[in-house]
Amino acid sequence: MHQLPSTVKLPIPRGKRASTEGGSVTGYAPTQTVRCVGEPRFRTQSVRDAGCLLDVDSGVLSWTCRPSALSNRGRTFLPDFEVVREAAVELVAVTEDRERVPDWAVAAAVARGMPITTLPTSHLVGVRLENARELLRYAAWRVSLSDRVRLLAALDQEGSLPLGEAMTTIRNGADPIAAIAALALRRFVDLDLDSGRIGPETRVARWRD
Repeated sequence: MHQLPSTVKLPIPRGKRASTEGGSVTGYAPTQTVRCVGEPRFRTQSVRDAGCLLDVDSGVLSWTCRPSALSNRGRTFLPDFEVVREAAVELVAVTEDRERVPDWAVAAAVARGMPITTLPTSHLVGVRLENARELLRYAAWRVSLSDRVRLLAALDQEGSLPLGEAMTTIRNGADPIAAIAALALRRFVDLDLDSGRIGPETRVARWRD
């Protein structure tokens, strides 16, 4: 699983951004997260979709919803996420296509030591997002130790396997797909999320830092 495109500045849908109240905890699907710290609260479905992409971004260590607002002379701007990466912390605002983060908010973010990135809602489409949504349905799935070790041993031997074959290593539990999805979300294995919708031919490999 790869990083969000580095050239994209995160999208920001219209909503009561200046408010520190509101936003749904469970109203937008999928409801489960992996690397969200604290309460998962989203203004819109588009913001929820951005969170899905953060959960499958290999460069993201953790993310927080609705960080503290940026303020200047009575003006307030509320980013959608605070994202922790290995070398930096950034703020993310999901924007409508013609919406801009105010210059004063950009300056306030830099002064805080957290540059702000914008992601237009028009970029929240495509196969990677669809795959992320499907994987996150299984974020809470528990995988047995024997299944995990069996799959990792097979990948060590073969290098990579098509998903249909990797599923045969999962022998405990009722849903092999759920087990592999959970292992991918927890970075034990790596799934190709960009070549097409997840299917029997999707390549599964060991996660490499």
